[in-house]
Amino acid sequence: MAFLEKFTFVVKHKSGVSNRVADALSRRSNLLVSMRVGVPGLDVHVEQLAVDPYFSVILQDIQSGRRSDFLVHDSFLFKGNQFCVPDSSLRLQIIKELHG
Repeated sequence: MAFLEKFTFVVKHKSGVSNRVADALSRRSNLLVSMRVGVPGLDVHVEQLAVDPYFSVILQDIQSGRRSDFLVHDSFLFKGNQFCVPDSSLRLQIIKELHG
């Protein structure tokens, strides 16, 4: 994603009927579903979510079905498309990287 962010482009949908030269990835949805990204050090993040005073309550609410505005995906917590980061040194590092 970081590499692609360097370019200005527009993504447009082209229906299968009009897309005669579709590439392999557009026809192989099972390949895309099985792709995973591993980031070293983020396993600690999952543990920190469970003990964070704010996010631990949200996780309990999600498990009991009382909340639907958050989503747990691969043990990571999201609100919409926002990645939820517990109060830790990781949060400070992310803020520094993104706003520096």
